[in-house]
Order: sequence, then C-alpha cells, then structure tokens
Amino acid sequence: MRLELLAKDPQSGKNGCPSVHVDADDGTFVVQGTHVPNSELPSYLPDEGGVKIDPQILVAAMKIAKERGLL
Repeated sequence: MRLELLAKDPQSGKNGCPSVHVDADDGTFVVQGTHVPNSELPSYLPDEGGVKIDPQILVAAMKIAKERGLL
C-alpha cells in the first residue's frame, strides 16, 4: 500500500485528520477520521469500521482525484 494524501481538514494542523488518501497501488480511497462505534453502524463485518469526516473534505478529495485522472 502506498498512500498519497488527496485532502485533509485545514484546521487539523500538519499531520492531523480527518483526511482522504488514495492507494497508489490499486486506486482505492482510504478515509482517516474519528472512529464511529460499530454499534452505531447499520451493518459491518469484523474487520470493518466507520469514521466521521466533513463532507467538504470529501468534495475536495474528489476534485483532486478527478484532476489527477483517478476518476
């Protein structure tokens, strides 16, 4: 896995989150954020989990991904 940052919360400082990355090896996205308890998710598998992220960060990540030809 080789993660490349697409977008992150500008209020989070240099290394903070939430953020969206792309795996340069297979083109999948990775979202980093505050954990959501699995009990709050409608369904999940044992190795899955949810995170919270501001919609504007997702929008920014999608814009950058499109500019890079990832979409």
